[in-house]
Amino acid sequence: LELHLTVQDLVQRQTLWFLRNGRALDDLDVTITRHRAGVEALKLALDSLLSTERKARLDRTVASMTGKNVPIDLARDVVGLELIGLAPEITEIADECGRSIADTARAFYDIGDAFGLADIAAAAQALAPSDYDDRLALAQATGQILAAQHVFTRDLLQSGASITDSKTWLAGKGQRLERAGAALRAMTMD
Repeated sequence: LELHLTVQDLVQRQTLWFLRNGRALDDLDVTITRHRAGVEALKLALDSLLSTERKARLDRTVASMTGKNVPIDLARDVVGLELIGLAPEITEIADECGRSIADTARAFYDIGDAFGLADIAAAAQALAPSDYDDRLALAQATGQILAAQHVFTRDLLQSGASITDSKTWLAGKGQRLERAGAALRAMTMD
C-alpha cells in the first residue's frame, strides 16, 4: 500500500505541476519530448549529483523498505521517485538558464539541502489534511516552497558562480537566505 501511495502522490504532484505551468501545455509534443529528455538526463546523472547526507538519507529509506520485504531494486526505484519527480522543475530552469540538466539539478539539490526542503516536504506529506481546504492550503504552501527553490536555483545559475561551489554562493547571499531559511524552518516547527 505504501508503494502504491508513493506512486500515486508522484502522479498527482506531476499533474498539478504541469497544470500550474501552463506554458508546458502550449505544445504537448514538444513538452513531452523536452521533459522526457530531462528525466532521462537526470536519471543518468543522479548518483553523481547527490550530497553525502542526501545519499545516506535515501539509503536509510531503502533499508527501511527492504526491511518490510520490498525487493532492493524496487525500493531504490521508489525512493528515487522523490528526486526524479523534480525533473520537470529542473528541466524548466535548465531551459531558462541555458544550462545542462546535470548542472541545474546539482544546484537545485544543493539549494534544497541548504534549506532542508526534503525534510519540509516529508513533514508536509505526513500532515494528511482531512478536508479539501486544508489540502488546497498545503498544496499552495508546498508550491511556494518549490517556487522559492526555483528562484534561488535560477539566481545561482545566472550569477556565473561555479555549480560545484554553490555553498559559497549561498553563504554570499547572507541575510536574504538566512531569513528565507528561518521562515522555512519555522514552518516545520508548527
